[in-house]
Parts: sequence; C-alpha cells; structure tokens
Amino acid sequence: MGQTVQLDGQEIPIETDTTAAALKEEANVDADAVLTYRSDDGIESLNDDDVVATHVDDGQEIQAQPLATSEVFGAL
Repeated sequence: MGQTVQLDGQEIPIETDTTAAALKEEANVDADAVLTYRSDDGIESLNDDDVVATHVDDGQEIQAQPLATSEVFGAL
C-alpha cells in the first residue's frame, strides 16, 4: 500500500495510482459526489481521473460532497 487517507472519517489504504473514482467506489461513496480536500490554497476538488496520492498527503482528510441540481453542493 502506498498510503492511507481519511474519507469522511474512515481510514482507507490507497495505492500510489488510486484514482478518485476508485477511492469513491472503495468507500461506497456515490459516484456523482465530488471529493474535496484542504490545501494551502483553500478547498480543492478531485476529478474522477485524478490520482489521489499526487494531491493529498498520507493520512489527510478528504470529504465527499454530494452534488445537487440546484446548488453547487447538496444538503446533508
């Protein structure tokens, strides 16, 4: 395993080539959700084909944000 990430409070081991889409599938997150993380520049999002390990540090928290038709992010 390459590293671990925290996705909505759940620790998930990932490989160095794991994409955001594969991470969502592994964590049973809706495929239409957007994965976000905090960087030095603020809140960033991952595209489904982004390799997670190139964007986040080992152990970093990632949040799944549901999409809605009338808002940028859906209500929880």
